[in-house]
Amino acid sequence: MRLGGPLFVGCPDPDHWIAALRRRGYSAAYCPLERLDHTAIRAYADAAQEAGVVIAEVGAWSNPLSPDEETRRLALEKCRERLALADEIGARCCVNIAGSRGQRWDGPHPDNLTPDTFDLVVETVRGIIDAVKPTRTFYTLEPMPWMYPNSVESYLKLIEAIDRKRFAVHLDPVNLVCSPRRYYNNGALIRECFARLGPYVKSCRAIGMAL
Repeated sequence: MRLGGPLFVGCPDPDHWIAALRRRGYSAAYCPLERLDHTAIRAYADAAQEAGVVIAEVGAWSNPLSPDEETRRLALEKCRERLALADEIGARCCVNIAGSRGQRWDGPHPDNLTPDTFDLVVETVRGIIDAVKPTRTFYTLEPMPWMYPNSVESYLKLIEAIDRKRFAVHLDPVNLVCSPRRYYNNGALIRECFARLGPYVKSCRAIGMAL
């Protein structure tokens, strides 16, 4: 297992980035780049490989289900660009949330957990993956309490419905703890996550929970 975390310092070049990771004892890292700059991508990828650092994820945080068409268009564009960046730099995954049908990009909405929204998530994720055609990385969705996937079962249903080899799991167990039952049985929940989703997990947020 490799551990990493966010860096709250400036990393203007690969040497500073690797030095900051080493000071914290990290052997995994968030992608330090925001854009598809091929020269910079190669420099950081080479530095990571030489230092034995795994780039765990590239964030594509946006709302590709937004009811506002321009917001949705820009979100889809960002998802495609970030997935392409993840593929080129060799990150384990590109991660986003599924999105919300409301104005707040990561917020609850009455329509978020409907069958129609499930179908829209499937269509949206397929479109992102099919446009980029990644060969080295995976597009993933972070679980959320009030949108798909919000359980182990709904994640498995999405995997089956999306039906793309480059769709996988970004596991954040604490986001699945959204009821007293799950809170008091969080150890069993985590064991279920790895028992059923384990083959698909590409990156995991580590949370202190009782096992």
